[in-house]
Amino acid sequence: MFIRCVAIIFAGLTALLAGCGTLRSVDAQVQSFERASTPAQALPKAGDSYQFERLPSLAKESAPFQSKLEAAASAKFNAIGMQSAPNLAKFSVLVSARSQRAQAAALSGWPYSQWHHDWDGFGRAPLVLRGSHWTWASPISPWPTSSINDPAALHEVSVIVRDRASGDIVHEAQARSASRARAGSADAQMELLALIGAALKDFPKTTTGSRREVLDIERAQ
Repeated sequence: MFIRCVAIIFAGLTALLAGCGTLRSVDAQVQSFERASTPAQALPKAGDSYQFERLPSLAKESAPFQSKLEAAASAKFNAIGMQSAPNLAKFSVLVSARSQRAQAAALSGWPYSQWHHDWDGFGRAPLVLRGSHWTWASPISPWPTSSINDPAALHEVSVIVRDRASGDIVHEAQARSASRARAGSADAQMELLALIGAALKDFPKTTTGSRREVLDIERAQ
């Protein structure tokens, strides 16, 4: 009986550890905006229709993943009662995403350039590159407050919702992260899809300043 109980417990722990191994946690910074002059009745709501637009810069080879990004955004819009209605929509939606190698991003200042000068809104200091490590470093202290070990890439998504009649942008949402998921990899794509969900988590509400989201993302097989 004792041996059987031990076997059951061991099997349960093995299953739990296996499940944990399929997920990874990523810190994301999320922020959303709307024009102060936009009347409440003009904001997206249940019953409104939407369609996606794509910029000419989106090459044909990126179309399959772009469709996945739009599907992730659609899930959030549909959840509040909006409906997809191509060519007849009240709102147009532009979804964009990109990943860049961490070292290249550090040299170009994208997408964390503002964090080199301002506090990040999470109660932590800017993200700066110290050697091969990204660290949250205080502007009044040379010592890092925490560290992201050797991120392979920085990831960013943006969702812009525009009133088709007036052309006004009525909602903008952004989400960013740094992780070991290399740009262009299946894990990076999974991370970008998760960032879409985080960016639109409170849609159509907007945030005051930026907020931190911890994302549990399934590892690509």
